[in-house]
Amino acid sequence: MCYVTSTCFIKISILTFYTRLSIATSRIVSRLLQASIALMALYWIICLVTLCFPCHPMQAYYEQFDPAWAATHTFSCYAESPVLMSMAVISVVQGSWSSDFWHHERITKPVSFRHLHRSSSDDTSMEAFFA
Repeated sequence: MCYVTSTCFIKISILTFYTRLSIATSRIVSRLLQASIALMALYWIICLVTLCFPCHPMQAYYEQFDPAWAATHTFSCYAESPVLMSMAVISVVQGSWSSDFWHHERITKPVSFRHLHRSSSDDTSMEAFFA
C-alpha cells in the first residue's frame, strides 16, 4: 500500500511539473496532463480501497483459515493475484504514458527550455523512473 501511494504521488508531482512547463505552449497538452493527473489520483483511490477491503466482512481476511470460524460464517474474498497483476500493468501503462511527455520537449517545454540538450541516458533514466 505504501508503494502504490508513493509511486502515485511521485508520478503526480512530476506530471504537475510538466503542467507548469506546458502552460506557455499548448492548452491541449495542459488538458492532457491534467487528465493524466486525475486518472492517476483515481487509480490511487481505487488501489487503496481494493487493497484495504479484500474480504466482506473485513474480519474474514484473517479468520477465513480457521475451519471453525469459516464453517459458521458467510463471507466472500476476491483473488488477490489477478488484482495485483492488473495494478502492476496499469502502473506500467501510466508510467509509459507519463514518460512520453518527457520525449516531446517541443510540446511540453516553453521556448526558453528548448535550447537545453539532454543525453539519451537522461531519457532512459526518466523511462526507468516512471516504469
